Order: sequence, then structure tokens, then C-alpha cells
Amino acid sequence: GNKAWEGRALGELGVLAYVTDGDSTRATLLVGKALFKVAETRDSWGGATYLAHSANSLSLIGRHEVALKFSEKAMTAARTHPDSPFPLAVYIGRARTQLEVDKDSQAQELVDKALQQAQTMNYRISEAELLILQAKLAVKGNDSKAAVQSLFQAEQIAERGGYGRVLAEAESELAILLKRGGELEA
Repeated sequence: GNKAWEGRALGELGVLAYVTDGDSTRATLLVGKALFKVAETRDSWGGATYLAHSANSLSLIGRHEVALKFSEKAMTAARTHPDSPFPLAVYIGRARTQLEVDKDSQAQELVDKALQQAQTMNYRISEAELLILQAKLAVKGNDSKAAVQSLFQAEQIAERGGYGRVLAEAESELAILLKRGGELEA
């Protein structure tokens, strides 16, 4: 009977439909319904969560400009919730998208702020994801030494935490960077 929780449940079912079944049609329908329900109940944190998921999905399929609009709405929704924690997922997704569209200075601002918050909050998986983004920004700025340091740090955090997806991404980026630098043994 709790309408706000019903909205969040729809959103989570949508995420599960995509992750477990790869059913993007059902996922879109459920997350869309969740967005309407959380707006109806004025659940700003639920709105921030599902707008961020939508933004990340749009970015993954190359709809970067639309993704940036969704992530801006997610940031606004997160700011309006009085008890909300720092919206790390929103910052990570928005920074990743800005990096894709060569808005590097905006991405760097988000990464710096979110990395500080992730460390303060001891959200190690987010810290590792942000270190990978920091490395990608360093590569774009031709600072491969800083990129390697960030990737080694992300790799260590991911390995200790058992964050397989993040570990794979850090190791992949590190391998590409080391190969490019001629450090084949490493």
C-alpha cells in the first residue's frame, strides 16, 4: 500500500529485467512506470535513482546528449531530497558520459568531487570506478604516469573488495595503457 515503495519496486524490477533477462523493452516499461510513480509520490530519491539508471543506459547506447539531460534531472532530484546521501552513481554516470562527448573539464570536476565523497563515505567500489575515470582523463591529458597510478590503485581496491566487473575494467585499461607505452612485460 505504500505508493512510494511501489514506484521503487517497479524500478528495481525494471533493472532486474534488463540485467538478468536482457529484456530492454520490459526494463524500459517498468523503469518508465517507476519514474511516473515516484514523480506522483514526490519521491525525489527514487526519481534520482531511476533517472540515473536511464541516463547510464542512454549513454551506453550512444545517446549521450539525452543521457546528459537525464543525469542533470537526476542530480536535481537528488539535491531536493532532504536526507539523501551524496549521489555517487549520478556523478559517476554523468562524468562517464561527459568523458564520451569530450567535455573533459566538466568530467574532471565531477570525478574530483565524487572521488573525495567516495573516500569520505568509504564506498570502495565507487572509488575504484572513479579512479578508472580519473585514469581515462589522465590519458586524454597525455599523463600516462598518473593514469597508470590511478589504474593500479583501482585494481587493488577492486581486487580486495571482490568487485569483478570493476577489476576487469581496471585491468583491461591498464593492459592497453602499458602496451601502448611499450611495457609489455608489465
